Order: sequence, then C-alpha cells, then structure tokens
Amino acid sequence: MRKKFIMAIAVFCVLCLSLCACNKKEETPDGPSSPVLITRALSFPVEENIGGAIANLEANAVKNDGNDYDENSPMSETAVFITLADDASTVTDGNGNPYPDDYAAVSGNVIHIQKAGTYVLTGSLSDGQIVIGTDDRAQLIFRDAHVHCSNRPAMEIYGTGKKILTMSDGTNNSLSDDNDRADVTKDGVIRAAHAVTINGKGSLTIAAKFGSAVCADALKVLDCNFTVSEAKTNALRCGAFLYISGSTASVCANGYSLWAADETIVNTSRLDLVGGVYGRDVFFDGSTIDLTSREDGVFATRLISARNTALSINAEGDGLRATGEDATSLDGIIRLFDCKTVVSDGDDGIRARYFSFSGGNLICVGMGTQLCVTEGAACSWNIEEILFPDGIASGTDLQLGETKVALKRKSRIVVYVGPIYDQMELRVGEKAVLGWATAE
Repeated sequence: MRKKFIMAIAVFCVLCLSLCACNKKEETPDGPSSPVLITRALSFPVEENIGGAIANLEANAVKNDGNDYDENSPMSETAVFITLADDASTVTDGNGNPYPDDYAAVSGNVIHIQKAGTYVLTGSLSDGQIVIGTDDRAQLIFRDAHVHCSNRPAMEIYGTGKKILTMSDGTNNSLSDDNDRADVTKDGVIRAAHAVTINGKGSLTIAAKFGSAVCADALKVLDCNFTVSEAKTNALRCGAFLYISGSTASVCANGYSLWAADETIVNTSRLDLVGGVYGRDVFFDGSTIDLTSREDGVFATRLISARNTALSINAEGDGLRATGEDATSLDGIIRLFDCKTVVSDGDDGIRARYFSFSGGNLICVGMGTQLCVTEGAACSWNIEEILFPDGIASGTDLQLGETKVALKRKSRIVVYVGPIYDQMELRVGEKAVLGWATAE
C-alpha cells in the first residue's frame, strides 16, 4: 500500500515538473497550493454543445457570404462617363458625346444618378456630392475619383436595387467630409439606405470627420484595398450585417472600427484596426487581425468564432468578450479553432459564458483577469500552447468558478506565479503535459 502511495506521488511530480523544465523559472515540486482534480477524459460535453450552437449560427450567416454580388466589374458598351470638376462636371458616352440627363444629371457640384446602369467616375470635386436615387441596379466604377463634401455625405445611396462601388485596378480614390453637417441625422461619408458593395483591385480612402465612414443597412467589402484614415465615431456601421472578404484594410476610428447589429464576418482578409469590433455574432476565418482599442477589443452578445486566424488584440477593456443575450440559452460563446491568439488587455483578457479553444496558441497578457468563463470551457485537440505570462492567481488572474477544462492529445499549459483556481477541474488527455512554476 505504501509503495502504491509513493508511486502515485511520483507520477504527480513528473507531471508537474515536465513543463517546468521548458523554462528557467523556479520550480515548485509540490504543484499548486490549492487542490486540483486531474482525470483522464476523451470527450467533453460543453465542447459538443458549443459546436452545435456555432454550427447553427454559422448556417444562418451563410446568406451573407457575398456570392449574390458581382465581384468583377465589366464595363458595358452603354457605360456612362462622368468627369468630375468644380462647377464643370460632364456626363458623356464612350465617344465623348453628351448623355441624356435622365441617366445622370449635374446640378452645380451635385451629381444625380437616376437610372440603372454602369457609371465611370474620374476627376474630383472639392465640395460636391454623388447621389444615387434609382431603385434598380447601379454600378459606379471609380478611376482616380475624389469627392469631398463639407456639410453632407459625399455619397448618398437610395433605392433597394444592388449598388456596387468598384475601385478600378491601379487607381487611387477618396471620399471625405468635414465636421460640420447641415443635417446631423445623415451619418456617414457614404450613406446607404439599403445594401451596398465595395469591390475592385484599386484603393479607396475615406476620411470621416463628422461621424462614420460608411453607414449602411448592409455592407460587403470584396477583394478591395480599403482605408479609413479617420472616423469620429464608428468607421463601418451597419444596421444588419457587415461582410469583408479577400480584402486588405486599415481602419482608424474613435469608436468601433467594425460595427454591425447582426453579423460581422471577416473572411481571408488582412485588417489593421484602431477601434474595436462589434456584432451580435462575430466570425473571423482565414484572416489576420491586428487590433488596438480604447474599449473592448472584440465584443459580441452571442458568439465570437475565429478559425485559422491570427488575432493580435491590445485593448484597454476586455480583449475578447461575449456576454450572452439570454441567461437561459447557449450563447455568450467564444470559440477559437486553429488560431494564433495574443490578447493584451486592461480588464479581462477573455470573458465569456462558454469558451472553446482548439488548436494553435493562446497567450493572454494583462492587468485584469486573463480568462473569465462563467458557465463552461473546453480546450481540446492539438493545442500548441496556452500561456498566461502574468500569472494565474486564485480568484484574480483566472476565474473559472465551477468550470471544467478538457485538454486532449498533446497539449501544454504554462502557469506562472500563483496557483490554479481551486474549483477548476482539469481533464487531461493521455499525452498532455502540465506544470507549475513561480516567478524568478
């Protein structure tokens, strides 16, 4: 009996010391000061429940994948050419002949687009506006076009038909406003009553001194180089959904850089963001996100789901936050799958009701609670490393309450400074390695 007891102690010490050997910290052979239950497990129900909830939400978001919009910008033989110039704008056909006013009319420095068609914009307006008023499909192709408006949106878009703003390959285009606005209810440098798509291989720069850069019911940014140099409030603000795919963007906002009442979806894009990301559901897939925020980094009421994405978040509020709309439902979920995630924060690093982490790396550095999960958490499959360099102290740096954490396959957890929270249960796969160390 005594030999079995000694053997059990030896096995426990090997588990504790194996990871400590990976660093030069002072070892604590006795492990954590608070009791931790270590069990073997190959499945975890919280992970399964989270996976089902995410699948349902992702299915509902499929309608926003951008496939219903033209990603190319063919120019028809009937294209209308609009040359912008202060008090001298012209509307012509491809041969330079005047085009009928019922398609596009010039009124001073305001261009009114009134019928369906393809319109090619060149030139500049120092204080003017583009207004699209047709209910039908209209595509505007920007070729080194620049519009500034001092007291209104530089572009106003009405009508329910598709509206596509295409940046021609190799061109630089810009839209901007001033901080004065005749009608303060009209937010946005681009203001759209319904959906609008921005695409094309050229570049678009927006400077929003009054409020938002783009204010629309729904916005899709497809295969585009996009810059918001400044936004007094939120940069991209959508009443329904925001979808960004295949794009490179740099966004600087005093409020949120990306904001949508329903889904915010970023797919295969490279984003440099100053200002947080908000959505009821937030999806990142195959993207690289560098984010700095004076508030929360990424905030969702139901779900944050990131897959095959590099996330670097420096936030003065919470890094990743999913609060949950209804305490009785399975929401308030954060799921990271095969992600490289670095969170540096002023408050909580990750705060959620349910947390699922599968594969990749997770590093939390912050002054507040680095991981706070109130209902359940599951960490599984091919985890390379979970690192909390600033320590996990009981009730302070790691708050999991009754949460159970499952680790599967070959995994590694590095814990510095304090003990693991005494109510956490670790469920460890056969090849998992656990260790505890204190600061030098």
